[in-house]
Amino acid sequence: MDTTEAIIVIVAAILFRPFIKPFIYTLTKLTKTEVDDKIVAAVANPLWFIVLLYAADYLLDKYVVWTYMGYVHQGIYALIAVLVGVIAARLARIIIFDVFGKAKVELDEKRKATALSAIFNIAAAVIWAAVVFYVLALFGVDIGPLLASAGILGLVVGLALKDPLENLFYGIVLALDPHFRVGDAVEINGIGGTVEEISLRNTKIRTWDGNLVMIPNSTIANSTITNYEFPNDDVRTAIVVGVSYDSDPEEVKNTLLEIAKNHPKVLDDPAPSVLFTEFGDSALIFKLLYWTKRADKWTVLDEMNTRILETFREKGIDIPFPIRTVYLRRE
Repeated sequence: MDTTEAIIVIVAAILFRPFIKPFIYTLTKLTKTEVDDKIVAAVANPLWFIVLLYAADYLLDKYVVWTYMGYVHQGIYALIAVLVGVIAARLARIIIFDVFGKAKVELDEKRKATALSAIFNIAAAVIWAAVVFYVLALFGVDIGPLLASAGILGLVVGLALKDPLENLFYGIVLALDPHFRVGDAVEINGIGGTVEEISLRNTKIRTWDGNLVMIPNSTIANSTITNYEFPNDDVRTAIVVGVSYDSDPEEVKNTLLEIAKNHPKVLDDPAPSVLFTEFGDSALIFKLLYWTKRADKWTVLDEMNTRILETFREKGIDIPFPIRTVYLRRE
């Protein structure tokens, strides 16, 4: 590259954003696929900076005389390496999720999303490891002895980066676990929601309230996880009802069963059941057990409670208030 070419490159880079980039976007809009649009969006800005850095490096090398210019060149190439890593990681994401992800494979959608996430995490780790090694070599660090002393280095790095490395390891483990998938409804340490993403550092959970919670992968790996998707998304609900001691137990059982069986979203298999569980202080305690789909759990519970109250009132089945009898003794 001579001076004229370097100046032309800089001028082209200046014109790139206001003119060239919109023109390229116009061309990509003519195609039927969105992949080329995403590739242009992912590559354009980092590539623009790389071209500018190459031109600047040439001009500095030709016209600037400075004792520490060698370090400047190394810094420029280190920045270029990082930008190349950014481009590679972005292209990997597009290829994995938008190309491979759209391919038809014999996997359910949740398992497929989790597998793609695991592949991307591994690809990203390899890309950034390569960038780090390149930058180290660029600054004169001999990688051979570094790798040879991997035992000592591993101990030092392991102690210094214990949590990040642990999260990285468990992120890969979780992504490969067939019983923990993107899209599953789970509960971890009292936090319930849907798994949105398993990244290298943490797992993103969208709670039932719509909040996004990020939990470190190591925390998840060492916690008790309830996955509501296995073996299916059927869930059981228990409604505890107390009736007066004057009530007929068989009438109460039959009434509760009839209410459950008549609800359209209560599953027939397993069938609803009623248990007479306890002689309470002021009531006979019954427990109604029934199964629904997880998505219907709270709606059905509301409707069932309402229907039980209405039916008991119609049939004269009393739901008593807690009663306490207080005796006063004169001294």
